[in-house]
Amino acid sequence: MTVEWEYTQIPDYVNRDSYYKVDFEVNKIQKGSLDYNGIYELIGRNECKLQIKLKDDKLNLKSNSREGSGVVEVSKGNGKIFLLFRVENSSRNLETKTEFRGEYEDSSILIQNYGNSENPFSQLEECEDKYLVLKRAS
Repeated sequence: MTVEWEYTQIPDYVNRDSYYKVDFEVNKIQKGSLDYNGIYELIGRNECKLQIKLKDDKLNLKSNSREGSGVVEVSKGNGKIFLLFRVENSSRNLETKTEFRGEYEDSSILIQNYGNSENPFSQLEECEDKYLVLKRAS
């Protein structure tokens, strides 16, 4: 089943209030069992020019305000696939967030970029939208 997202839509399966209350220590996916390698670009409004390149367990991140590289960890829980991105080398200062999370489905990555008053968090400061959808470009 393929789900097509517009940048203003959030899939029905996303619980907006507790989206990131997922334990990332659940069922690590074995390397090679999922082909998520490729270049992912933000769809819709793209003021932050976000692009993520994944190759095996490595990542390269590029936005309008930084470039970085690091590793990605893939986990599975509740029938969903989650990606934990750890940016280890960045062109920005050390105060910039170096870890963020997303959900992988149908060659897309969905990132809840910030929380609410009861569960405040921020993932990618350079992007303004609450939900970011990155589609595989290649």
